Amino acid sequence: MPNYVDAFKDQDLYAINSVLAYHLPDPSSTIIGQYYNGDIIGTIYSYYVDKSGNLWWVIYENNDLSQMPFYVYNNVKALSVPGVNQPLFNIDTNKPLPDPSYGPPTIGENIANGLQNLSKSLGKYLPLIIGGVVLIALLPTINQLNRKK
Repeated sequence: MPNYVDAFKDQDLYAINSVLAYHLPDPSSTIIGQYYNGDIIGTIYSYYVDKSGNLWWVIYENNDLSQMPFYVYNNVKALSVPGVNQPLFNIDTNKPLPDPSYGPPTIGENIANGLQNLSKSLGKYLPLIIGGVVLIALLPTINQLNRKK
């Protein structure tokens, strides 16, 4: 079974050894924090793959998206994501392919969905349409009654 990166998004990342947090996804950038065994680093917001193919986790302090994120290198010996039953190695950063057994909708399915949506809309607005037609039909009669007064 493939190990897709999307399974890790919105999951808590824990340190199981000493872990450094960086300002940028580059080990030569500024170290902005250090975490130790048992520390929760944060919730994984996204990921970044550098030019060398290394995976970095993107984390916002306290999930505050108005702040600058920090980056944690995906060191499988120093990190844990208990909410995911997949290992932190051999992670596929490509989206999984759609299920070929389903495939795209056929023309007939598209037409049926369109007609179904039309009938729902028509049923919802039909009383308003009928009311408008009746009002337009009665408008000359109402105007004549107002003139006689």
